[in-house]
Amino acid sequence: MVQRFAIVWLSLGLTFSAAGEETATPASATSAEAEGIHWQSDLREAHRLAVEQQRPVLVVVGAKWCGPCRRLDNETFLHAELARYINTYFVPVHLDFDDDREVVELLEVEAVPTSIVLSPRAELLGRFPGFCEPVPYYENLFRAQEELIRLDAQRAVQPATATRP
Repeated sequence: MVQRFAIVWLSLGLTFSAAGEETATPASATSAEAEGIHWQSDLREAHRLAVEQQRPVLVVVGAKWCGPCRRLDNETFLHAELARYINTYFVPVHLDFDDDREVVELLEVEAVPTSIVLSPRAELLGRFPGFCEPVPYYENLFRAQEELIRLDAQRAVQPATATRP
């Protein structure tokens, strides 16, 4: 599955950072950030920021005609603490199921809303379809961050393991 999302990045003309690059620490949330999520609408720009800031990408796919999508946008994403958390630790990108068909198909989104968390290296960290209240949504994001930490730790150990006799 990791390779599939790396292929998605590459097919969109995106690249990921090499291990060992310096990482930027996310800026602290300001009171202005509590007003809402700072959505990107371009996956390429979101990926560039993710690599630059070494933060995972939160891709949310919705549709104008989708009731649960409107609930996610108008209830869950307007929760001040969740919005602050997303703005601080993720690069959020909001895509439209109908307008962004190429990306939607590459990400294998079959229903809306769907949230996908990808590492800056295009590794799948989490996928959660459907509407979700703020607390369970936060828990899903937290698990995705734990997966990123696990993958980073695994990458850090792999070169040392490979050199052992």
